[in-house]
Amino acid sequence: MRFRFTIILLVANIALFLAIWRLESGGGGSNVSAASGIDISKLVIEGKNIASPRVVERKNNKWKITSPLDWPANSFSVNRIRNQLEFLDKETSFPVSEISRYGNTLSDYGLDSPSFTIKYGNGKTMRTLKIGSNAPVGGRIYMLDEDGGRIFVVDRQFADNFAVDMDHLRDQSVFSVSNFEITAFSVMIPRESGSREGIKRLGLRKDGGVWKMETPVVAAADQREVDNFLNNLCSIQAKSFSVPASARTGFEKSALSASITLEGTNRRDELKLGNFTDDGSRIYAKLEGNPTVFTLDSSMFKNLGSLQTALRDKAFAGVDPDTTTGLDISVDGRTIKLRKLRGELGVGGIWDVVEALPDGKIATAMADMGVVQDLLRRFQNVRARDFVSSAPTPEELKKFGLTGKDTVRITDIQSDKNSRTLAIGDQYAYGGATLRYAMIEGEPHVYGISEELPSALSSDFLHYRSKRLEMFSEKIKVLSVKISDAETGETIFEASSDSGNWNSEYEKLPARKAAALKELVAGLKAFNVKDYVRQSFSKDGVKISDVENEKWRYKLSAVFGETGNGKSPVEERTLYFSKRLGGGMQYGGSERAGATFVPTRSFINAFSELTIEIKAPSETNHRSPEPPSLEVPQKAPEK
Repeated sequence: MRFRFTIILLVANIALFLAIWRLESGGGGSNVSAASGIDISKLVIEGKNIASPRVVERKNNKWKITSPLDWPANSFSVNRIRNQLEFLDKETSFPVSEISRYGNTLSDYGLDSPSFTIKYGNGKTMRTLKIGSNAPVGGRIYMLDEDGGRIFVVDRQFADNFAVDMDHLRDQSVFSVSNFEITAFSVMIPRESGSREGIKRLGLRKDGGVWKMETPVVAAADQREVDNFLNNLCSIQAKSFSVPASARTGFEKSALSASITLEGTNRRDELKLGNFTDDGSRIYAKLEGNPTVFTLDSSMFKNLGSLQTALRDKAFAGVDPDTTTGLDISVDGRTIKLRKLRGELGVGGIWDVVEALPDGKIATAMADMGVVQDLLRRFQNVRARDFVSSAPTPEELKKFGLTGKDTVRITDIQSDKNSRTLAIGDQYAYGGATLRYAMIEGEPHVYGISEELPSALSSDFLHYRSKRLEMFSEKIKVLSVKISDAETGETIFEASSDSGNWNSEYEKLPARKAAALKELVAGLKAFNVKDYVRQSFSKDGVKISDVENEKWRYKLSAVFGETGNGKSPVEERTLYFSKRLGGGMQYGGSERAGATFVPTRSFINAFSELTIEIKAPSETNHRSPEPPSLEVPQKAPEK
């Protein structure tokens, strides 16, 4: 029974195809395009399940939805419909007049009460297509060209394209100006009554590919922040167009709305912003010249008042460590200079610290590269945390602590000899943090910066001085060392190498002294100190207090030279040391460097091992104890 039924269906399908073929071949003439000779500039889509007709029109060479809302159309979706209409004559079709010959009516094809109706044309001349029911085979559907009097049998997907929902038919973008073509934009925010907060207008313009702020102040903009803001802005999409009649949108006649305006090469878009929805998740909006009100995600519009701070360039110091060749630092009326001596441009090289002494002399020493690089990094990373003023008065500058000799200053000197001076004033509280007033001298803006840079500034010469007191190249070797009594000249320890090879000398010594000598030789090649003492070198020793002076106890002499090729010693270096005053405390001095210092703990331990003096124990006046008696005690006689 099932087999017979299947055979009947197969025969019916074959008969249907044959009928369609006969109608097509004998229908009186070739197919005529449904869109033949018509410039399609208007589409109207109606249907049983469409509340209001969807009307799409081409105006000023742009497709636009004019009903049930006023909104730009999705050009891709519209052009796809146009292409299908223009190539409709390529689809299988037959004349309507032929269907009666086979005892059929339009209702047999679902065309008496169609699901969808598409009207298309130029507005004056319009043609009508009706979409009917499914054909029995092949996933195809019937369509009636009412004006051409033909029934088309088209693929189901062909008909589905005409029934697209509104979200696919409308353009998803809010702005017509593309991000890459924006040359200027502005944000308008009405001031609240009686409030001095917020901004009236924020305006930025691209100049030579660089964004600059024009209002409310003329200042540099943060390029990355501006790009991020515009990328997010141009990617927003309308969330809904169904606005409740009772909603207070913020576009009432008495309301003042915020707005964002984008300017492109030849076009301009203005987005007006109204009130937030009751739950705050969305905001009402509309475009200039368009009455359609829609909603947007509110997240990026809640802090428009802070855009002036967010989009302004916070890296106002303009420091490039790679091209910095000098820093002048003034704290408490004293000035320290850091100067790059040699080396390629970059954060490397050798730096000196220079100070003018009260007696007119100049103190110079190698600078600590770790301290210099840290200072350059902090200077480069200075960011405005607050924009205090763009036109401060002299009274305000004084109030901020930005005038006078007590103002902290740091000057960045570049390789081209140009320089910029950052003045740092008093502290103030801001948003739970402590900031310092700051400004670039010669520029009208006052900022608030963190304590990161000010906390690292010092006018102390020793703060910047390198902890490496001596440094020799790799080819220079320690040839000999001698430790003697600083007063008498008596030799306490002495050792020599075999042209810089100390292995045989290490083998002669006990293990502890060999390890100490090895540490001493390595330490002399690159001599580092733990701390400096705030006094110049004196042969009298170290002045610990007004009444106490610690004399030099030891004199260390080391000979350095190049080995091989009969090279003579380079020179002899001498260091002085006090006695060891505690576990990790001993003073040292260098007449050549004019420095008094505290050595590192490892050097103190090694030096102490080599200078330890072993003395015979002093004699005592105690009489030696009598040797024990060898006599065996006798037992008492028994009674």
